Amino acid sequence: PVLLYNAAAVFASLRNLFMCVQGSRGRIFQEDYFSGVYELLQEPLDDVTANSLSIAIFQAVRKWEPRVTIRSSDIVVVPNNGLPGYEVTVTITINGVVSKETYDLISNA
Repeated sequence: PVLLYNAAAVFASLRNLFMCVQGSRGRIFQEDYFSGVYELLQEPLDDVTANSLSIAIFQAVRKWEPRVTIRSSDIVVVPNNGLPGYEVTVTITINGVVSKETYDLISNA
Protein backbone atom coordinates (compact mmCIF):
# COMPACT_ATOMS: atom_id res chain seq x y z
CA PRO A 1 0.00 0.00 0.00
CA VAL A 2 1.04 3.58 -0.61
CA LEU A 3 1.63 5.55 2.60
CA LEU A 4 0.73 9.23 2.73
CA TYR A 5 3.50 11.31 4.25
CA ASN A 6 1.47 14.19 5.66
CA ALA A 7 0.75 14.97 9.27
CA ALA A 8 -3.03 14.49 9.01
CA ALA A 9 -2.64 10.98 7.60
CA VAL A 10 -0.07 10.01 10.22
CA PHE A 11 -2.08 11.39 13.14
CA ALA A 12 -5.18 9.53 11.91
CA SER A 13 -3.09 6.35 11.78
CA LEU A 14 -1.82 6.99 15.31
CA ARG A 15 -5.35 7.48 16.66
CA ASN A 16 -6.27 4.08 15.20
CA LEU A 17 -3.15 2.49 16.67
CA PHE A 18 -3.79 3.93 20.13
CA MET A 19 -7.31 2.51 20.33
CA CYS A 20 -6.67 -0.86 18.69
CA VAL A 21 -7.29 -3.71 21.12
CA GLN A 22 -4.71 -6.49 21.26
CA GLY A 23 -5.80 -9.43 19.15
CA SER A 24 -8.33 -7.46 17.12
CA ARG A 25 -5.90 -7.57 14.18
CA GLY A 26 -6.30 -3.82 13.56
CA ARG A 27 -6.58 -2.12 10.21
CA ILE A 28 -3.43 -3.77 8.90
CA PHE A 29 -4.67 -7.24 9.84
CA GLN A 30 -1.76 -8.24 12.03
CA GLU A 31 -2.50 -9.89 15.35
CA ASP A 32 0.28 -8.03 17.17
CA TYR A 33 -0.82 -4.59 15.89
CA PHE A 34 -1.77 -2.69 19.04
CA SER A 35 -0.32 -0.13 21.41
CA GLY A 36 -1.56 -1.28 24.82
CA VAL A 37 -3.26 2.09 25.34
CA TYR A 38 -6.79 0.68 25.39
CA GLU A 39 -5.86 -1.80 28.11
CA LEU A 40 -4.12 0.89 30.18
CA LEU A 41 -7.28 3.00 30.14
CA GLN A 42 -8.75 0.32 32.45
CA GLU A 43 -6.17 1.27 35.13
CA PRO A 44 -6.52 4.00 37.79
CA LEU A 45 -6.44 7.60 36.56
CA ASP A 46 -3.09 8.71 37.97
CA ASP A 47 0.52 9.66 37.17
CA VAL A 48 1.69 6.03 37.26
CA THR A 49 -0.75 5.06 34.53
CA ALA A 50 0.12 8.26 32.61
CA ASN A 51 3.77 7.20 32.62
CA SER A 52 2.84 3.69 31.45
CA LEU A 53 0.74 5.23 28.65
CA SER A 54 3.66 7.39 27.57
CA ILE A 55 5.94 4.36 27.33
CA ALA A 56 3.32 2.28 25.49
CA ILE A 57 2.65 5.06 22.99
CA PHE A 58 6.36 5.61 22.33
CA GLN A 59 7.03 1.93 21.78
CA ALA A 60 4.01 1.49 19.50
CA VAL A 61 4.87 4.52 17.36
CA ARG A 62 8.47 3.34 17.00
CA LYS A 63 7.30 -0.13 16.01
CA TRP A 64 4.33 0.60 13.76
CA GLU A 65 4.78 4.05 12.25
CA PRO A 66 7.78 4.08 9.87
CA ARG A 67 6.91 7.52 8.50
CA VAL A 68 7.90 9.40 11.64
CA THR A 69 10.85 10.16 13.85
CA ILE A 70 9.97 10.36 17.52
CA ARG A 71 11.76 10.55 20.88
CA SER A 72 10.31 9.56 24.24
CA SER A 73 10.31 13.25 25.24
CA ASP A 74 7.96 13.95 22.29
CA ILE A 75 5.08 12.32 24.18
CA VAL A 76 3.42 14.11 27.07
CA VAL A 77 0.60 12.36 28.95
CA VAL A 78 -1.31 14.26 31.63
CA PRO A 79 -4.17 12.87 33.73
CA ASN A 80 -7.32 14.98 33.35
CA ASN A 81 -10.10 14.25 35.84
CA GLY A 82 -12.43 16.48 33.83
CA LEU A 83 -12.55 14.00 30.94
CA PRO A 84 -12.02 11.64 32.90
CA GLY A 85 -8.95 10.36 31.16
CA TYR A 86 -5.68 11.63 29.75
CA GLU A 87 -4.59 14.46 27.53
CA VAL A 88 -1.86 13.14 25.25
CA THR A 89 0.33 15.45 23.18
CA VAL A 90 2.44 13.77 20.52
CA THR A 91 5.12 15.61 18.54
CA ILE A 92 6.39 13.86 15.43
CA THR A 93 8.86 14.65 12.68
CA ILE A 94 8.01 13.66 9.10
CA ASN A 95 10.68 14.35 6.50
CA GLY A 96 12.17 17.07 8.70
CA VAL A 97 8.83 18.79 9.42
CA VAL A 98 7.71 18.87 13.06
CA SER A 99 3.98 18.48 13.81
CA LYS A 100 2.06 18.23 17.06
CA GLU A 101 -1.34 16.73 17.86
CA THR A 102 -3.30 16.40 21.11
CA TYR A 103 -5.57 13.45 21.81
CA ASP A 104 -8.09 12.99 24.62
CA LEU A 105 -8.08 9.39 25.82
CA ILE A 106 -11.13 8.64 27.92
CA SER A 107 -10.61 6.32 30.87
CA ASN A 108 -12.69 3.17 31.14
CA ALA A 109 -11.86 2.56 34.80
